Formats: sequence, C-alpha cells, structure tokens
Amino acid sequence: MSANWNYQLLAIIHRMAEQIFLERGRIKVTSARAIFDDQTYALSGITSVRGVKHRGLLAKACYLLALGSVIVMFVKGGAAYFYMPVFIAGLVYLAEKILSQYVIVFSSASGEAKAYSSRDEGHIGDIVKAINDAIVHRG
Repeated sequence: MSANWNYQLLAIIHRMAEQIFLERGRIKVTSARAIFDDQTYALSGITSVRGVKHRGLLAKACYLLALGSVIVMFVKGGAAYFYMPVFIAGLVYLAEKILSQYVIVFSSASGEAKAYSSRDEGHIGDIVKAINDAIVHRG
C-alpha cells in the first residue's frame, strides 16, 4: 500500500515540475513561464500567442523610394531600364529582410501585449512554437 502511494506522489510531482520547452541565451520557455531577458510572463494567463511582422518607418520609406524608382524608370527610359531594377530589388530586400522586425504578441483576457521582438523570423517562430507547446502541455 505504501509503495503505491509513493508512485502516485512521484507522478504528481513529475506533472507539477516545470518542463523546459526552449532555452536559448536569455530566453527561456517552460511549462509555466516565458522569460525574455529580465521580463517574465506567466503562461497561466495567456490564451494565445502569435508572431507578427512589423515594418518600421524606414522599411516603409524604402517601399516609397522603390515606387518612385519604378516611376522614374518608365519616365526616363534608356539607361534607367538597366540599373533601376537592381536598385529596386535592393530596396525591397532592405525593407523586407533588414528593416522589418518580428514581434511576439500574447493574448489574454485583459488584451494583447507585445512580449519580445527580433529581426530573425526563424528565432521568433521557434519561440512561438515553444510557447504554443507549453500552453498545450499545461492543458
């Protein structure tokens, strides 16, 4: 009888222990918490999480410059047909890959909160997946 009780107690403790889903540098996602640098979020109050692409003011300026370059290319013609497409491609790449930020947004009963941002889309995707796994794990 005592051995059965010990196994049940161990099973309860095992379920209560925090399971780590992601630990990378100063970022840690467990079954109970998401820690970003010095900020900690309790996952118990989070209903959903998503990654959002945010284009800053400089990225939007690059798009306007690219649009202006297309207009110049068609108005001027000649040599502009050769160098402008490369210039436009560079602006679009700059706006999409270098100047865009990816943000983790938590949803809860009290609204939404931006938790963390990075220029690395894959990094944000890994964190969002780990947080979703932790939310599913908690039940």
